Amino acid sequence: MLGFVGMIFIESIRSRIFRVSVFSTCLLMASMIGFAPVVLAADEVRTHALLINGGGNRRINYQSHLLHVNRIYSLLGEAGVPANQISILSADGSDPAPDLATREVQKESNFWMLSGTRLAKTLRPPITYTNSEVPGAQLQAATRENLRLWFENAAASLVSGDTLLIYVTDHGTRNKEDSSNNQIVLWGEDENLNVEDLRELINLLQPSVRVITLMSQCYSGSFSNLIYTKSGDDLPRVNLGGFYSSTADRPAYGCYPENLDKYPVGHSFRFFDALESGGSLSDAHREVLVTDRTPDVPLRASDRYLESILNSRAAALGIEPDDLVDQWLQRAWKNKQDWEPDIRLLDRMGEAFGYFSPRFLSELSLHSDTLDAVGKQLESYKTAWR
Repeated sequence: MLGFVGMIFIESIRSRIFRVSVFSTCLLMASMIGFAPVVLAADEVRTHALLINGGGNRRINYQSHLLHVNRIYSLLGEAGVPANQISILSADGSDPAPDLATREVQKESNFWMLSGTRLAKTLRPPITYTNSEVPGAQLQAATRENLRLWFENAAASLVSGDTLLIYVTDHGTRNKEDSSNNQIVLWGEDENLNVEDLRELINLLQPSVRVITLMSQCYSGSFSNLIYTKSGDDLPRVNLGGFYSSTADRPAYGCYPENLDKYPVGHSFRFFDALESGGSLSDAHREVLVTDRTPDVPLRASDRYLESILNSRAAALGIEPDDLVDQWLQRAWKNKQDWEPDIRLLDRMGEAFGYFSPRFLSELSLHSDTLDAVGKQLESYKTAWR
């Protein structure tokens, strides 16, 4: 198991570096066709937020998810977003019945030595259940019905120039038949929301309303497909962007029932840290690529679209996508000063994870051949420690 986890971790580093390389490639492509992003001044935008923590049921509705909700609620308030423009759909909502799994932090600092043993389960603090609360906020149950009601009301109230932030901290499940249509777990038996469902709800809004998604659930990258108004579209909508903790085929990390933790882990916590330091969502994403030390693979909706362009172009040329990316990177690095921020990001990632800082995807392929050997080495370490 340790070897498998180690291989997943190393592969996650490759995925992060791949996405930085692809983005550098697409910046070069964009510069050649005259693309430029639209930026709205802060005083031209009204921000609304919809925060979702489905939870499923009280056994798996972990305290870490509510910590996420509390943190982003506070951040939005500090940023000047009025409380009446922030809606929270969390677990069973205002129902006072216990709906949240919590556990006191282990007092013994060396308890980690029992991790993975039968003694750990016996001696660690038990899980207890309490009621979900966010100070100063009114919670609604995270159900499909409440989501539809919220979007129907938003369709009538949100107007051109408004921005809607949809934040999700939850469990996610993978659609084995179609990973482009994964699910968010909601509250209650058989309650869930897949990509097509959320696309249908977003389509209720006026097209001029800007939508930003920030999602940290497992397999969340599937929701990058929301950039398309309907499944099968070639061109994305112009008013939707997003940031996700992992790709459509990978779990995310950071779910746990403890009340407190000396070092909260995972995509959301690192994203909030970056936002708290100032800067844009895009700046926060770039920071998370370095500071999130879990096997998450942070990505953006634009990565999904730009990668699809490269894949289509590579298919038309009859070559592998990695080869096409390397051809574009070969052109980009002739003027390295133009791509200094991306090069420095690659260097920071290499330093943070004890990895090298590549300039071409072919370099990553050479190193990935060693993953099997690394996995076997980790397996031997696991055996020795046990």
